[in-house]
Amino acid sequence: MSEPGSHQRWEARYETAPLWSGKVNSSLRDWATTHRPRQGDRALDLACGEGGDAIWLAHEGWGVTGVDFSEAAITRAKGAASAQGLEVTWLVAELGTWTPPSSFELVLLSFFHEASDVRHAAWKTAGRAVAQGGTLLITGHAADPNPDAPGPAAHTRFELAEVLDVMGDGWVHTYQELHREATGRHAGHILTDVVVELSRVDAKSAVSGYGERSEQGGTMSDEENTVSRRAVFEEIRANELARGASEDEAARIAAERVDQVVELKKAK
Repeated sequence: MSEPGSHQRWEARYETAPLWSGKVNSSLRDWATTHRPRQGDRALDLACGEGGDAIWLAHEGWGVTGVDFSEAAITRAKGAASAQGLEVTWLVAELGTWTPPSSFELVLLSFFHEASDVRHAAWKTAGRAVAQGGTLLITGHAADPNPDAPGPAAHTRFELAEVLDVMGDGWVHTYQELHREATGRHAGHILTDVVVELSRVDAKSAVSGYGERSEQGGTMSDEENTVSRRAVFEEIRANELARGASEDEAARIAAERVDQVVELKKAK
């Protein structure tokens, strides 16, 4: 499922000449510096285009699958990976109707700007592919008040609230906005990218006991809840350390996510 005419337009563009630099997106590179792959970890790059991110991940030690609806893009991606001696699985598929064959520790959907129904279907496909404890990174161009702003059409841009509404419960998230200056004829215009990191957290085990009744009956005391919250923090921190984060980075991520995990458990 794609916006009418979108498939044909992209196919024609990819058939004409390479479209992208082949370099990794900065948001992925930044995330990966603190999330090193463990043995057997796999990444799924949806709407992978010519494969820049997927190829970079393969160099970093991930087992990688790249998916795009453009045969021409996948052909270019295959050629680039082969030239670098890398093994990457490449698939041609419509994201909104494709069923992931398995789960992945990392799923990417970067700069996928289509009509709302199309991007929502793709986000849901991405969500279904994320393993328990895994991460979904959604990156895109934020809405811009300037109607002549460079980049995708206004109706294809999105904000954090839309992503959270579509993805529903069962996730904790972090969010950032990255600002950069446009180049060429748009030089001087500041572009804003939104980066949404969604993580599946095993809330049941991570916050076991939170808000449950004590052995004496009654609800847990404030002191007991504080201890439980500390346990949640340490659980998240330990998971991030296991993935290769530094002590400072692991503590930062745990501090950002602890309240979300606790609230998720309370809602169950």
